[in-house]
Amino acid sequence: MLSLVDRKRGRPEGYRTLDGKREGIIRATIKAHYLNRNRPTVSQLVRDVHTNCISAGLKPPHRRTIMTRVRDIDLQKRAKRRGEQKTVKATTPVPGSFDVARPLDVVQIDHTKADVFVVDEDGCSTRAPSRPSTG
Repeated sequence: MLSLVDRKRGRPEGYRTLDGKREGIIRATIKAHYLNRNRPTVSQLVRDVHTNCISAGLKPPHRRTIMTRVRDIDLQKRAKRRGEQKTVKATTPVPGSFDVARPLDVVQIDHTKADVFVVDEDGCSTRAPSRPSTG
């Protein structure tokens, strides 16, 4: 019966295929070289990881693998360590409150297109176009 349950395809989220040595090299290189105020480029980080892996006699990981490890680091922590003040400011919550006294004090509208069915008194339904027709 469990075989009929929908499951997400592919690898489970957070699953890593690299061995521990290469993961350690990536982590150490990111911490030592990438997360500092000099703000080295991602290309430089990739070159450093490749150099460190080759020095250890290991096959270097792909650039996307290294980028995934960088993206896994919390954005605010990464920005603080690299001295990116604009990003730190944008990701810091602002204290305060949003108070509403009565219903409909605040109304928000978006522009999402939707399929709408209109039913008249006779029970006939017609489909209203989701965008205005030209003609």
